[in-house]
Amino acid sequence: MKPKPKPNLIMIVADDHRASALGRVGTEPVRTPHLDRLAGEGCHFPQLRIEGGRCRAVCIPTRASLLTGCSVERACLDIEGRRLREDAPFLPGILRQNGYFCQHIGKWHQDISALQRGFHHGRSIFTAGFRDPEALPVHDWEDLDHDPLPEPRILEEYASHVFTREAVSFIGEISAIKGDQPFFLHVALTLPHDPFIPPHGWREPLELPPLPETFLPEHPFDIGDLDVRDEQLLTRPLDGQAVRRMTAAYYALIEEIDRSVGAIWKAIEEHGLDSNTYLLYTGDHGLSGGRHGLLGKQNLYESAVRIPGILRGPGIPGGRVVDELVSQLDLAPSLLELLGVEAGEIGMQGISVKPQVTGESPGLHREHQFARYRGFQRMVTDGVYKLIATRVGKEPVLQLFGISRDPEERRNLMFDPSFRVTAESLVSVLNRWLLESNDHDFGPIDIDAIPQSRVVTS
Repeated sequence: MKPKPKPNLIMIVADDHRASALGRVGTEPVRTPHLDRLAGEGCHFPQLRIEGGRCRAVCIPTRASLLTGCSVERACLDIEGRRLREDAPFLPGILRQNGYFCQHIGKWHQDISALQRGFHHGRSIFTAGFRDPEALPVHDWEDLDHDPLPEPRILEEYASHVFTREAVSFIGEISAIKGDQPFFLHVALTLPHDPFIPPHGWREPLELPPLPETFLPEHPFDIGDLDVRDEQLLTRPLDGQAVRRMTAAYYALIEEIDRSVGAIWKAIEEHGLDSNTYLLYTGDHGLSGGRHGLLGKQNLYESAVRIPGILRGPGIPGGRVVDELVSQLDLAPSLLELLGVEAGEIGMQGISVKPQVTGESPGLHREHQFARYRGFQRMVTDGVYKLIATRVGKEPVLQLFGISRDPEERRNLMFDPSFRVTAESLVSVLNRWLLESNDHDFGPIDIDAIPQSRVVTS
């Protein structure tokens, strides 16, 4: 009897997509029927969060963590996260060593040598941070052999249309040529990142989306990076109508992503690969979009750290919800275990959630989850409560939110006597993590030394 071929893997990564901006599994009025369908036929991770990073361009370290299952400190040669260690676990490299044909399409934020080491081929490779999606500069695979890279070619069509067509073309080609050889297709989109230019023909809706519940014209205290580019996209203090117009364009970009995902999965179905292909849709980080007076991702509120997580594939029960803490670091080891591929001697820091995904073991996955932003902010959550510590100056500002009941983080419970034990416990856990991760940038927190004047209520 002919052995069953190994499962294929498609990973589609969005840029700046916050978890709440999804149709049936989110809380915002954005239409994503194809992602909704995949979530209904597979698994959804409502508490999937990034670990963050120590640079302003948060997407660089988070994309490194996504593909290595490790923190930047372990996976990279630089604190920014661009240069991957050759001896670090690397998802495409591991799959390549196990017989997979690995193809990359779209954005690439790490070093070129890692891209060549992990993938067999690539198309329309975008190596910058952000550009106009109607005139995106990209490189062909053959360009990568040159140092420095030659001048890029400029796409003459909307970037996501090109990426989608190339993904669909690849699926058809490998189905016809490679036979039973499994493949890994990595599609890294540039949406819904600013400059918030939807495809040609889009018209701003007559009725703009409502403002988020936590909209503020300005953030109530200094978080250390209010001058970062993302926070200067609109005039300060923020105008509600301008934020609503930005949100309408942001939703249009997410709906464009949804069309791309639908087209890619349709190609999988048309080639009869849907019963043996895993598709993961996720993002590199979220976006504030006016919440708490912020626009970007350079903070640790839920809108910035919580990302989409939808996984469909063989052995995953339809409508599955893993409603517990899942780190972005957990995705790579989970995928490898689902595919039946060993990670190798150098293990990943992430913990596989395969037992939770398949329903084999619905038990507790993580007790706590952590995140950082530069030297200014640190975060810990147990899934019910969340502590954010912001240090600009000597003493930190602490915020405690009951995120299970207050997911928008409207009320700061810090120094409410009823939550003193919870606050002390999370501070203790955060201090232990800072020590274990050699995080000397931030230093330990002494909750008793923080004056009441450092309490912020919203």
